[in-house]
Amino acid sequence: MHPSTPMLVSEAKPTLRARLEQSDGLLLCLDFDGTLAPIADSPTTPTITPANERALQTLRARTQVRLAIISGRELSDLVSRVGIPQIAYAGNHGLELADGHGVTVHPVAERQAPSIQRAATILETRTASIPGATVENKGLSLTLHYRQVPPARVPDVERAVESLVHGPPGQSGDGVMGQFRIVPGKQSIEIRPAVDWDKGKAVTELQRRVPDDWLTAYVGDDTTDEDAFEVLGPGDLDVFVGTDETTATYRIPAQREVASFLRWMGRIQETRVTGTRNRTSRTRR
Repeated sequence: MHPSTPMLVSEAKPTLRARLEQSDGLLLCLDFDGTLAPIADSPTTPTITPANERALQTLRARTQVRLAIISGRELSDLVSRVGIPQIAYAGNHGLELADGHGVTVHPVAERQAPSIQRAATILETRTASIPGATVENKGLSLTLHYRQVPPARVPDVERAVESLVHGPPGQSGDGVMGQFRIVPGKQSIEIRPAVDWDKGKAVTELQRRVPDDWLTAYVGDDTTDEDAFEVLGPGDLDVFVGTDETTATYRIPAQREVASFLRWMGRIQETRVTGTRNRTSRTRR
């Protein structure tokens, strides 16, 4: 059961510290846009902030920490924007996953990729006259961004997607009805393969690859991150970035504060490892 009002991370640190120190390891999963990188008007602009990159590099060096970046971006695009080796990356909301042992692609999404390409071409044509509308083709899915679209034209964006999938009233769609899932995002519309997969499923898959007694933490800012929050257990940490409504238990009010939280987690992991070494040394004596 999530509280109606998430607790600020800054006020919950004693509780969070206790959970982190008592766990045998940490699987830390993070969204990219709006979490590791500031939200930008264009999807081609964002890169991880230097402060977040340094904090993640510190955490990556801890032996009992595994890092994963989970994003709606295409896998290759995500990896190039983060650039940290030896961590897990999940692109297209987990439809493609790389964890150091190769890349896994969901088979249904792979089969439906040609339909996604066709949909991207159709949407690019139908939104060409809408100022600020941008179609981001991500191979296995696509996103129609309307952050820069004048408010009066947003209904035109929505109608373009509706006609693609369902067609005008009394008519069928463009031969793709039933093949897609339409998922709203922050001033965007996601068009994904009709497969039961999301960021929550990606987190569950990553949890299978670490010991059962490890704690999982997820940090994200988008409506699509709610799927990940929902799969976490009562001892895990769900942290929302921003001031929007969320089911998460904890909140970081602004993206610029994420780096401070990650540095704090890094210091806890360092202290925990040092304490373990000291206890082992005393036992050997």
